[in-house]
Amino acid sequence: MATVGDILIAPEAGWRRYEDSNSQFSYSGSWTAETGITGNSDGSLHYTNALGNNCSFNFYGSKIRIIGTYADNYSTLVDVVIDGTTYNYNQYATSVSRSVLVFEKQDLSLGNHSISVINRESGKHISLDAIDIDENGELNPYNPNLENALLRVTMTDSSEREYQLPTIDIEGFINWFNQHTSTSAASYMLNKKIGTQNSKDYLAFDKIISFEVIPVA
Repeated sequence: MATVGDILIAPEAGWRRYEDSNSQFSYSGSWTAETGITGNSDGSLHYTNALGNNCSFNFYGSKIRIIGTYADNYSTLVDVVIDGTTYNYNQYATSVSRSVLVFEKQDLSLGNHSISVINRESGKHISLDAIDIDENGELNPYNPNLENALLRVTMTDSSEREYQLPTIDIEGFINWFNQHTSTSAASYMLNKKIGTQNSKDYLAFDKIISFEVIPVA
């Protein structure tokens, strides 16, 4: 299995690649499209050296890899904002390497996610060569405001559990619930976020009395 820093010419099993030229990527600021370069994924990439320039997109899935370039004129600080949470990575190296796995995140909930890749060093380059996501995932146009709702689940012990989630994640829960019978002991996992803490909550079907979906203003 590839790790950050490895050259990744093609996606590994379980992953699907989208090239930098895909129309679903939204490039903000001055980006240059580089084509016909040996070593780049599919021979092309986009790059910029302006502070604050970014590339944004949405995808459906649970994991993401960013493919880019290492070089001595590349940034040591690139931000990746995933659903409002900021991570970062480094594209600086003393020698040039292309089609490099520069960032990955594999523990996202299965659903829709918004992504922005941002240059944080003026005069230093960042590049987007390609992204890899789940093999059954999908790249979508950028929408920073994913439609959320509140799922409130009432349990057999009279407790209530609440989850603020994208509506597609709530639809997944409802589909699971509707496909089971009252004798099923199967459980469903939901991501629970309290402040900066994230956890996975497993709901057993036979412990659920009812649930409601409440729109979030």
